[in-house]
Amino acid sequence: SGSDSDSDSDAPPPPPPRSNNSKRELQDELTRGRAAADAARHILAKFPATRKDLRGLLRTIDDGEALALDGVPDERLRALLTYLFDNLGLQRSGKPGAHLYLLPRGAPKVSVRLALIFDEIFEKLVPFARARSPWREPAPVP
Repeated sequence: SGSDSDSDSDAPPPPPPRSNNSKRELQDELTRGRAAADAARHILAKFPATRKDLRGLLRTIDDGEALALDGVPDERLRALLTYLFDNLGLQRSGKPGAHLYLLPRGAPKVSVRLALIFDEIFEKLVPFARARSPWREPAPVP
C-alpha cells in the first residue's frame, strides 16, 4: 500500500537502551516505568471497555505465555499496547509487525506492577482520554 507516513508517525519509539552504569540504568528503569504507567492510563482512559481485557492480557503474560498484538483491530490501541509492553521490558520475538511479547525470566509480574493504575478512580484518568499519545511531543501552547 505504498505510503510510509501513517505507519512512521504513529509508531512509538523504542524504550531507552539499558546501560552499564548502575545510576543511569536505575534512571532509565524509572523512566520506562513511568512511561508504562502513562501508557496504561491512556489505554484505560481512551478505551474504557478494554479494562477487563487488558487485565487478562497482563495475566496471560504473567503466566509465561507469549502474546501477539497483531490481532488487535484498533491501530491506536495496538500502538499504545506496543508502547506499554516495550516500556515494561517485555521480550520481543518474531518478525517485525508480528511481534510476540514475553515476560523475561525473573522479571516482576506486569499485573502487579500496574495494579495501582487499575485502582485509580475514573476522574483521575479523564485527562488522559484526550491527551496525545505518550510518545508524541506535547501540544503547542497557543
